[in-house]
Amino acid sequence: MKNKFSEGLILKIIGALLLAAVAAIVLVKFAPQIVELARDPQKFAGYLNSFGYLGFAVFIFFEVLQVVIAVIPGDLFHFSAGFIYGMPLGFILAYFGELLGAVIAFGLARSFGADIVKKFVREERIQKTGRLINSAKGTFGILLICLVPAIPKDVLVYVAGLTPVKPSRFLTVFLLSRIPDIFIKASGGSVLYYHNYTGFIIIMAALLLLVGVGYILKNKFIKE
Repeated sequence: MKNKFSEGLILKIIGALLLAAVAAIVLVKFAPQIVELARDPQKFAGYLNSFGYLGFAVFIFFEVLQVVIAVIPGDLFHFSAGFIYGMPLGFILAYFGELLGAVIAFGLARSFGADIVKKFVREERIQKTGRLINSAKGTFGILLICLVPAIPKDVLVYVAGLTPVKPSRFLTVFLLSRIPDIFIKASGGSVLYYHNYTGFIIIMAALLLLVGVGYILKNKFIKE
C-alpha cells in the first residue's frame, strides 16, 4: 500500500505543528494581557503612544494578530481604534489590519492546511465546498455570515483556505462585507471619546440594525 504521507506533506505537517505551538504560546502567555489592554482604551492609548510614530504599526500588528489567532476578540480593537485615533483614521487602521490578517490567515491555511485536510476529508467534499464558496450562493453566504452576530468571522478565512476557492474572490467578498461592522464599532469608540452622546445613540441604532438584519437573514437562509 502506497504511503499517503509524502516527504513534502510530512514537512507541512511539522510546519503546521510548529505554527500551532507558537500560536498556543502566544495565546496562553500573551493573549490575556493583550485582551486586558484592549479592554481599557485609555491605557491602550498610552501604551501605543509610548512607541511614538511606530504606534500606528503596533496597533496594526495587534489587529493582524487578532485575525490570525481567531479566538482573540476583534471587536475590542475595532472599538479602540476609533477611541484612540478618531475617525476616519481609526477605521482605516483597523480595516488595514483586518485586511493583512485575513490575507495571512488564508495563506497559512492554504499553505499548511489543505494538503493535510485532504488526507482525512474526501476530495469530493472539499471540491464541493470550494464550488459553493465560489458560487453566487456562496458569495451571499459569506455576506450573511459576516452579518450574523456571535459567529467568529476570522475562522471563516481558515475554512475557505482549505478549499479550492479563488483567493481573490473570497478575500474581496469577505473584506467588503467587514466594512459596515468595523466602521460602526470604530465610530462607536470615537463618539464615546468625544462624549458625543447623540452620535453614540445613532451608532448604537446602526449596530442594532446590523444585528437585526443578521438575525433575520440567519433565520431565513441559514439552512441553505
